[in-house]
Amino acid sequence: MTQLINIEMTGKPSALFTLWKAFQTRKTKLPPGEQVPELKIVRRNIPFDLKHLKTFYQICNISEVPATHLIYPFTLAYPYIMRLLCQKAMPFPMFRMLNTRNGIKMFKPIQTGNSYDIICYNSPARPVKKGIEMDVIAELHISGQLAWQNCTTYFCPGRFNLPGPATTIPSIETLKNAPVIDRWYLPATDRFRFARVSGDTNGIHYGTWYARRFRFERDFAQPLRVVARCIHALQQQKDMSAVFTSFSIELNFFLKGPVYYDRNLALYGAGANGNCRFDLYCEGNDRPCICGALRSPNK
Repeated sequence: MTQLINIEMTGKPSALFTLWKAFQTRKTKLPPGEQVPELKIVRRNIPFDLKHLKTFYQICNISEVPATHLIYPFTLAYPYIMRLLCQKAMPFPMFRMLNTRNGIKMFKPIQTGNSYDIICYNSPARPVKKGIEMDVIAELHISGQLAWQNCTTYFCPGRFNLPGPATTIPSIETLKNAPVIDRWYLPATDRFRFARVSGDTNGIHYGTWYARRFRFERDFAQPLRVVARCIHALQQQKDMSAVFTSFSIELNFFLKGPVYYDRNLALYGAGANGNCRFDLYCEGNDRPCICGALRSPNK
């Protein structure tokens, strides 16, 4: 039988306490017959922090919009996602979980004058080639209505005892013959500051020596930081702006490789009829580091 765990929170999770719990829960096996527990974290009636929102815009180097940016609610939900992953009942360590893709849905514009609820829960694990996958879903509710939802897919390598054949992992093809719609330089500034803003305090995003321990060239940006800038650039394109005129929007992006600091970035994009695709390249890598697709369900 699947274990059900409900956690009601009254304050924002401490990043240091989450890290401490992650070091305490380092199991790497899923015993035969054991299922990944169903965890649910809820925190209600949270006020918007306008200073936090402005800092997000500033670090991402994007202009403010009337309603919150499509990516911004992720920074509100991320600390709760991390707290869910580091629970003692979770049968694999947070440090081995690799974020491979994300799916975001904005159901209506989010105004900062309202308070909001965060609800975070996980899917059952499923077998895939060379390991397992699991989704962590985070929702933002305003006045009892679902306003925003994100599905983060995590991959954990290893041998597990889940029944059934391996699930086919979704993929996205690289754009062909698409124009470059933006170029910018990603400076190695505000690295730890954005870690605090985003809730993603993994040292690989602000410590070069630490990132090299995991065989990366150096520290690299949190995906939220660069994807937010990609969305900003897409909004400036006439043939793609129609995607952003709807009350609802969907974004799916696949993480292919690190976007290193102190590198030049190039964004390729193409779109029409309420849909658009983009690929982000980082200097020194011939393949895209992030591939994404946007669409407006109402178009």
